[in-house]
Amino acid sequence: MDSVQVTLTTAPVSAKVPATSPIPEEMDKLRAELSAALEALKQKSALCEQLFAKTIEQGKKEKRAKANLPAKNQLSPARRLAASVRLFKEETGPSGFEYLYLPQNRRMNRSEARTSLRRLGLEPSRLLDIIMPTRKVIGLLVHFQYAPKVREVLAKHGLKPIEFDPTDSTTSPTRSMLPLLRMIESSWPTASMPIYMRPEVPTAVGRYFVDQQWLTLEQFAAARHFPTEVQQILDIAASHSLHLGYRWSPTKYAVLNGPASRQFTLYDETLPTVVEFIYLGVPFQRQGMSTSSLFSYRTPGIIFAMGARPSGFKQLLRARLYRTFIRPKFEYALAISNFGVKEHKDLERIQDRCLRMLFGGHRLSSSTFAIFRP
Repeated sequence: MDSVQVTLTTAPVSAKVPATSPIPEEMDKLRAELSAALEALKQKSALCEQLFAKTIEQGKKEKRAKANLPAKNQLSPARRLAASVRLFKEETGPSGFEYLYLPQNRRMNRSEARTSLRRLGLEPSRLLDIIMPTRKVIGLLVHFQYAPKVREVLAKHGLKPIEFDPTDSTTSPTRSMLPLLRMIESSWPTASMPIYMRPEVPTAVGRYFVDQQWLTLEQFAAARHFPTEVQQILDIAASHSLHLGYRWSPTKYAVLNGPASRQFTLYDETLPTVVEFIYLGVPFQRQGMSTSSLFSYRTPGIIFAMGARPSGFKQLLRARLYRTFIRPKFEYALAISNFGVKEHKDLERIQDRCLRMLFGGHRLSSSTFAIFRP
């Protein structure tokens, strides 16, 4: 048996390793975008640091600038001590008040004027009032004993008070044309007294103005609402009426905004204190004329006046009756009233109700056509 010989030959295998694949273009693009974003972030961070440094520096500059200014509404310890001593010191020297007038080359408000005067070295607490009686003139109300100090401080800066008479009509051409010049002149120096002075000042200043006949006692009491002066006015009115042979009726008067601890009398009859008083059909409350109360007070009368019914008159006659008798009740005191959106809606609601009653509409029917139809 022939033997079979098998020869296995192995072909050499080439051991080639495939080369590494290149990074895709998308990866290169992403890396470029990330690098650009990182660079932009660094730039923004540097800009923020610069802005932060500028803010800190600006704050330091403002702090140094404020430190160089006099403290607003704040006295030094020496001045506070002097002010406390004046409260208990026996009064010496002249007593009273006067206005020092200075020229001004532009318009300014009181706050700006006080700031400028404080920078000059004047004490704001001792400048009792600042007025602008006419163009290019500003007046400072000070105590007689502080007036020399004011002149001294002003002289250091080359400023000098001017001669000015606010009651002279030649100082303001427009005032010379007023028919009631004398009455305006008498109260001109005190026009701002109740508004701009500190609460504790007007009493003393007002009494001095009354002594100087710049202000009458009645004007002073009406402006400041002092109980003593109000009672004096009532006594004067009672004496005057009896002297002329007539008498007021105390039952028709009441006290509005009066103090709870004080009662006022007329002919020795106590006047009631009320929170609302109706004068000539207009209700007045603490803040003045009350528009909301005006509507609620007049609505019942308006509705009561709507006695007409749809079957009684023709439409044209109804409109004429409404215009002649009902509308005047709506319009009464509206010209001097100050009402907003709510009051305007209330007025429209009342008028819509009257028109529906007049023309027979239901409570949700529109009244626009009836109001604007010629």
